[in-house]
Amino acid sequence: MGTDPSVGITLKSSSGKETKVAEDLWVTNDPSKLTFIIPADLADGTYELKVTTQFGSNSKTMLKVPRSVMKTIYIGKAPDGGGLGPDGGLEEDPLG
Repeated sequence: MGTDPSVGITLKSSSGKETKVAEDLWVTNDPSKLTFIIPADLADGTYELKVTTQFGSNSKTMLKVPRSVMKTIYIGKAPDGGGLGPDGGLEEDPLG
């Protein structure tokens, strides 16, 4: 996904602790699909998932400046309410 040190998958807990997901836990790393295993030592709770890459739009061009996408996820049981919006948080997922 790139050579910059910020490139990779991180999970940031609600207390601010950041965990970088080791590459050996990445199952699929394709331009349109990313699958990984959640580290076993993470406690249940709310996390900010951040994926940072240097791949360009055609996956052959390496960007000079990394770009990131973030999404809130829940490990374990999600908080009561089931998400935001009338569809219970089931809107299209930008991360796939």
